[in-house]
Amino acid sequence: MAPLLIILDIMMPGEGGILAYRQLKTDDALSRIPVVMLTGVEGGAFRHSLKMLNMGLPRPLPEPEAYLEKPPGPELLLNTVRDILNRCPGV
Repeated sequence: MAPLLIILDIMMPGEGGILAYRQLKTDDALSRIPVVMLTGVEGGAFRHSLKMLNMGLPRPLPEPEAYLEKPPGPELLLNTVRDILNRCPGV
């Protein structure tokens, strides 16, 4: 069973979160799962990286459903997840 939502950090060991995001969004079985990027990387830097990734892809990657910089308050994180799950029922 696939998860209802994925919380992903950009700064991860190995290939990192941006490439993990690309793998998720280009996999037909996983691409509809909403993603929250929760990271210490400033949003503009992520958007620039996403733009560079999209240059080599036949279909551009969408932006994540939410982008939160660390550390978010617990209410912000909870409300963000709740809002996404309410918008994307039955993913």
